[in-house]
Amino acid sequence: MTKKRTTKNNPDMDAKAPITAHLLALRKTLIASAGAVLVAFVAVFSFLNEPLMDFITLPIRERGVDIIYTAVSEALTTQLKVSLMAGVVLASPVIFYKLWSFFKPALYEHEIAIFRMLFFVALFLFLLGVVFCYFFVYGLAVDFFLVAGEDLATPMLSIDKY
Repeated sequence: MTKKRTTKNNPDMDAKAPITAHLLALRKTLIASAGAVLVAFVAVFSFLNEPLMDFITLPIRERGVDIIYTAVSEALTTQLKVSLMAGVVLASPVIFYKLWSFFKPALYEHEIAIFRMLFFVALFLFLLGVVFCYFFVYGLAVDFFLVAGEDLATPMLSIDKY
């Protein structure tokens, strides 16, 4: 029994596409991914910026530490950075799908089955790790660093450094 590679666009399984066809497909994948990130970034910055910043700064504000900014543009650039990161996270299903559709034709059927199983396990473990870190580890780390320096100086955390 011979193992065949899957391909939607090429009925002849043994035919090889020229490098330019691969580069054009990669270009389409990257453009679609960048477009998804841009749309998600604009949506987050326009509608979710304030609740997102409140959520991120909540652990430090609960401890009574004020967050400051030391440069004129620091608050805005920090909000842009956070919105971009959130945009990448929100656009990640599109990015993963586009990358998957780019790589899938090069894989054997058994490799596709293994990848599908491992992808969902890895995704679950990653999300579990993020939740665990935010709710358990992050609070302990903030407490440790605030207690470690309390006798030395008053904490005034810059939003960009935080």
